[in-house]
Amino acid sequence: MKKILVIPALIVILFACKTQKGGDKSRAIEVTEVVKVIEPKFSLVDISGDFVVSKMTDWEFESDAPTLRIESNGNVSGYSGCNTYFGRINPKANNSIDKLGSTRMACSGKQGELEKTFMNWMRNVDSISRFGNEIQFFSEETIVIVAKKLNLTGEFIVSSVGRIYSENRGMKFSISEERISGSTGCNSFFGSVVQKGRDLSFTEIGATERACKDYDSSLESQFLKGMREVSYFTQKGDKIEFYKGIDLLFTAKKISEK
Repeated sequence: MKKILVIPALIVILFACKTQKGGDKSRAIEVTEVVKVIEPKFSLVDISGDFVVSKMTDWEFESDAPTLRIESNGNVSGYSGCNTYFGRINPKANNSIDKLGSTRMACSGKQGELEKTFMNWMRNVDSISRFGNEIQFFSEETIVIVAKKLNLTGEFIVSSVGRIYSENRGMKFSISEERISGSTGCNSFFGSVVQKGRDLSFTEIGATERACKDYDSSLESQFLKGMREVSYFTQKGDKIEFYKGIDLLFTAKKISEK
């Protein structure tokens, strides 16, 4: 009889525990997760384009100036005063520009100091805004860099055509109000200019047809042909390089602003 009494008691206890355990599982527990949404501080579309730095804290510009190309996907690249640099812009981050890197050409003197100052400020930028044809870079609510829309204007001497040095050949041109005019060292030429940032084309190029004694007409033909084929340019200080794809067509040195 003792065995018969003990066994049902154990069954009751185990059942009660199981019921209690199952009861815990059936309780509904509400968990509220708080997600902080970080709003962008500026629009990448608004600041995208090609620019050249016109003002910077702790620096007085003469002729050399860094450049920027900001793409709508957040990529940024350009010329730092000595090297080519690249990085990313994030409108939601504390530091708006990160992942900065560059080529590693050794820079000394003023070029090296310019690059160091520019890259240091870029790393400390916490917001960017567009103001007309300028973009302004802020650090702790203070404007540290101002860059204006890149627009090729002024007077230039042609330094080389292809790989041929030409700075002593009298080849020069000026760009103003969407027009180009100049001299090949023998003939005058003229045409229209279409610019969008670094993208550039010269259209409706025409030239006089004077024959000049002791003049290399083949170089003139190569230069005029190159002008008609230009698709973009790069600027490093006062040195301008004109390209079609990866082919360097000619280079020029800026001598004054229009």
